[in-house]
Amino acid sequence: WNDSLFRLLIVDLALRAFALEKQAYPEDLRQLVPDLLARMPTDPCSGRSLAYRRLSDSYLLYGVGLDGRDNGGALVPLREMYRQRGDLFLDFPEAR
Repeated sequence: WNDSLFRLLIVDLALRAFALEKQAYPEDLRQLVPDLLARMPTDPCSGRSLAYRRLSDSYLLYGVGLDGRDNGGALVPLREMYRQRGDLFLDFPEAR
């Protein structure tokens, strides 16, 4: 989990910096490269890009978690994450 959380943190900070500069979050994570990120970190559990969705005034950023399955950013009980199920968040998003 440590590597996944570290990569989520890096992208989260880049998203916040982008929003401070542009007054909005990007439509796509690729807009962070190369100005804020040298390259796009991959999700260690999937080998693909981290999952990102721009919302009206925020965003959803997550990794697929240790089970390697993208659950669409659906929240699962914390005990399920400890059982290596569900998506991985840097912090839990607000209810959508």
